[in-house]
Amino acid sequence: MISILLAAAISQPLWFDNQHNGQLYVITPMVHLQNECQCDYRLKMLKTGISGTSTSVQQSAVTIAANTDVALTRISFNLQQGDRVQIYLSLNDGKQVSLENTLNLPK
Repeated sequence: MISILLAAAISQPLWFDNQHNGQLYVITPMVHLQNECQCDYRLKMLKTGISGTSTSVQQSAVTIAANTDVALTRISFNLQQGDRVQIYLSLNDGKQVSLENTLNLPK
């Protein structure tokens, strides 16, 4: 199992650990870099449904150790019938590192 996670991290250094139980979703944005990085991340979540649209933004500076899976943050929310969520994640150091990924739910 660890080798599968490591292979995923190497091929995609920025990914989402996605767990859910019924309507409750817990999303953990993850990163794995070969070199240590003083980076900034920005996460934007757009949720649309019958009750309307909501937007949530998180951003922070983080130190990412080399060759380590790092959880950037954790978000949880409920998805009801007809709801859709888009999560946009970006990570950069202003120099060499510039990564982006998107998660759409439900899949």
